[in-house]
Amino acid sequence: MINLAPYWWTNFNNLGVYWQNKNDLEKAEGYYLKSIENGNYYLAFENYALVLLKQKKYTKAKEFLNTNIKYFPQNTNMIQLLALSYYFTGDTDTAIKVVQYLIDNSPTENNKKLLDLIQKGGDLSNLFD
Repeated sequence: MINLAPYWWTNFNNLGVYWQNKNDLEKAEGYYLKSIENGNYYLAFENYALVLLKQKKYTKAKEFLNTNIKYFPQNTNMIQLLALSYYFTGDTDTAIKVVQYLIDNSPTENNKKLLDLIQKGGDLSNLFD
């Protein structure tokens, strides 16, 4: 499939998902990045940020999300991941502000639950299992 359409971003995103499911997060990271390089596919941005967080590359995830959120400013998943990246880099206050922004614009139960988890503190790494 890649030989037929080497610049089609969904091919690379799907390969990233495959390798992520095989728990080869380094390979997944590379394929997600290739997908992003080939096109602005929102899911590749989400998946790339998630795989960075799963690898505990919290600062890299935060920098990536801060740089790229402008392309998808209403993407709830990316904003949630941004909040978690702040939390995992020790900036709980900013994490709370980011989630509060989410709740103000999208008062879902998931967003409220995320705020509660961040406010309580503790180990949230199990969110990525």
